[in-house]
Amino acid sequence: MAVCRKSIFKLLLVGIIPLVLIVTTSRAAPTSFDLERRGDNDELAKMRAQMLPKELDRDWILNFYGHSGLSDEDRKAFDRNLQVSIGRTHTTSAKGNYNDGVAILAEDYKGHKRSLVIAKSLKAVDEKAWAETKALKILAPDLFIDSGMVSGWPEPKAKGPVLLMKKVAGQILYESANYRNTNAEKQQKLLKDAEKMVCDQVVTWAVEKRILYVDFHAGNVRFVMHWLKQNPSIISMRIIDFGYPGLFEVKETVSEKDVILAATVTAALAIPGAIYLRRKKNVSFPTRSVAPRRQSAASTLVPIRSINSVPNATFTSPVDSVPRFKNKRGSAESGPGLDFSPTLYALRALGIATAVVSVGAMAAFWVAKTATNINDTQEFERRMRQFMLTRMPLLSSRIHRILEEEEASDRPGTSAVDLTNWKWEDAEKRLRDVYEKEGVAAWMELAVRELHAEERVDRLKRKELEDDARRKV
Repeated sequence: MAVCRKSIFKLLLVGIIPLVLIVTTSRAAPTSFDLERRGDNDELAKMRAQMLPKELDRDWILNFYGHSGLSDEDRKAFDRNLQVSIGRTHTTSAKGNYNDGVAILAEDYKGHKRSLVIAKSLKAVDEKAWAETKALKILAPDLFIDSGMVSGWPEPKAKGPVLLMKKVAGQILYESANYRNTNAEKQQKLLKDAEKMVCDQVVTWAVEKRILYVDFHAGNVRFVMHWLKQNPSIISMRIIDFGYPGLFEVKETVSEKDVILAATVTAALAIPGAIYLRRKKNVSFPTRSVAPRRQSAASTLVPIRSINSVPNATFTSPVDSVPRFKNKRGSAESGPGLDFSPTLYALRALGIATAVVSVGAMAAFWVAKTATNINDTQEFERRMRQFMLTRMPLLSSRIHRILEEEEASDRPGTSAVDLTNWKWEDAEKRLRDVYEKEGVAAWMELAVRELHAEERVDRLKRKELEDDARRKV
């Protein structure tokens, strides 16, 4: 694996063309591919030449996976009829040369929720379909659910082989908001991490399972991203398509030193198209949920598979997409510079709202103060009392009873207190003197009289305000 990490990755921007460089260190220079020695027919020979050009072919790479070695049990993968209800076909997944598209289920199937199952329609029951099913069971056994014949899909009157597998979480890297909305330096780090993950997986399969994976198409790899814009990272990676012609058998004697796969995931993730358009033509990333098709093979590159061949359908939910945030201030050269954080956005919104409310309240207070010509709170209190007495007399009369002359005779001892210049400071002094001279009982009697006096003084003040308000009216 250490050798894999030291491989040199080259990115050439020529449209959206996946590129994989296969380098060997322990063998001599490659020789021409001998069709008769390999025993391949014309169709397989042409496809092999497209997937493994002469400069990249090696003696330890044998036939296409499943071309030989299929057991009787492998050939029974589609003998049964599946009692499954197929739902909506994925319009975002293009039909390939060896499949008729993918769809979700309309009902749950054998304990699997319908939203978590993908149905892939294969072209025919042949070595290619058997090999893909077998490869899925070997390389990703946790994804395999069932296989068999299904009626009524993809055409109403059709009956064909269908492969059921679990839906894989994740996105194409360049379509992830984490990748799109980060700067160029962090994008390069994500690419390096992705390259290492895919490279390690491919080398492991070649050495341990004797299966060489070469179908490095953008839609065949899914990445689960960590939602942290300051330091985006890749949580996990899964390869999801194991159909013909992306797999080869390798010799039993092959070792890790024989196979050094530098899987240039930057090309497989369509960076040549996305970054080139963004930086050179100043346009945004294309909005699409599947990988771009491979283009013409007439190029100075050495592609790993035929550009004329249509990619196999990929398996991901059309609704499992991370929101895309566009940075309007990001330049075309430096890429987006905004590190989106929901917490920071929420705090900023709260701060803006608080500032708006505060400024509005201060403005309303200043306008009211200027319009009413009020200078302090005491004047405001008197003005409000006067307003209540004149504008809402019924309510005021219920809250504060008007002072009546006969109230003085209703409460004993009230006349003993002078109401002319009554103040609490003087009342406290009188209470202190009575307590020191006559004791607690006399103090309590005087306290009652002082409270009554305070009430009457307050009523007199309100009566004066009311009379003054009536005179102004």
